[in-house]
Amino acid sequence: MITEIENAIVDRLRVGLGGMAQEVKSYGGELDGGAWARTIGRVPAVWVAYGGAKISTKNLAHALYEQSATFTVMCATRSLRDEQAGRQGGASIREIGSNDLIYAVLRLLAGQKLAGRLNSFGLIPERVRVILKNAYVANGALSVIAIEFKAGWSFAALPDGRFPEQVTDEQDPDYIFAKFGAQLSAADAEFNTITALILDNKTGTHISTNLEMKDK
Repeated sequence: MITEIENAIVDRLRVGLGGMAQEVKSYGGELDGGAWARTIGRVPAVWVAYGGAKISTKNLAHALYEQSATFTVMCATRSLRDEQAGRQGGASIREIGSNDLIYAVLRLLAGQKLAGRLNSFGLIPERVRVILKNAYVANGALSVIAIEFKAGWSFAALPDGRFPEQVTDEQDPDYIFAKFGAQLSAADAEFNTITALILDNKTGTHISTNLEMKDK
C-alpha cells in the first residue's frame, strides 16, 4: 500500500503540475551532497518520499488497525538572480518560485483520497518547512521546501497462527509472499451447508435439517 500511495501522489502531481516542474518522481537521493551538481540541472523538480508511520488500534475485536503515515513532497527550485526571485519566480517561465510550487502542491493534494486508497480524510497537510535555502551550486542557488502530508488507511491482521493465502494476482498486496516463496496457508473450506435442529419445547419433538448455500 505504501508504494501504491507514493506512486499515486507522483502520478497526480505529474499530471497536475504540467510545465511547472521538469521532473516529478519518487525521491532517489537527489539531495545527497555529491548529487547537487546533477540535481540543479533538473529543477524545478518535485520529489515524493514516505516518511514513516504510527499504528493505532481501530477495532481490537476484529483485529483492525489504522496506519497513519507521513508522505513528504519536496519542491526544488533554482534562482540565477537573488533570493526573492527564488521565492517569487523570475522572468523566465522555467524560473517558477517556491511560493507558487507550494501553493500548487497543496492545492492538488489536500483532501485527496487517491482513488479510495485512503480514509475519508484523504491527504491532510501537516506542515511546510525549509530543507535547503539558496545553496550555491553551478552558478545557481538551489532551494528545497518540504511539504508534509498525513495519510491514513486501515488494515486487518491475519488470524492467529495463519499465514497469507496463495494469490496469483500480482496487484494483490499479499502476492509478495508467493513471489518470494514464503510460508502460505491453505484457503478455508467454502461455507455452503448449515445443519440445524428445530426443537418444540412444549412437545419435545424435533426436526433436523440441512440448508445448502447455492449461488444464484
